[in-house]
Amino acid sequence: MTVSATTADGAPASSRMGIRCLQCGLPVITKSTHRERIHENAQIFDFTLSELDMAELDALDQTNGTDRALERKWW
Repeated sequence: MTVSATTADGAPASSRMGIRCLQCGLPVITKSTHRERIHENAQIFDFTLSELDMAELDALDQTNGTDRALERKWW
């Protein structure tokens, strides 16, 4: 799988996992001390990933950690 620099709707590749977590209902905690990255992190609420993008990211999970996290609320 090739990860493009942006998603189809223009979201930066570095934000794809945060967007994916939000769409799955998982909490996201970002961290940065750089103004540009803080701004980029805040923009994850402006995008949604397509079903294809979600499936590609799901295929990267070799530990089944997401499934276990979604089984029950742990937070």
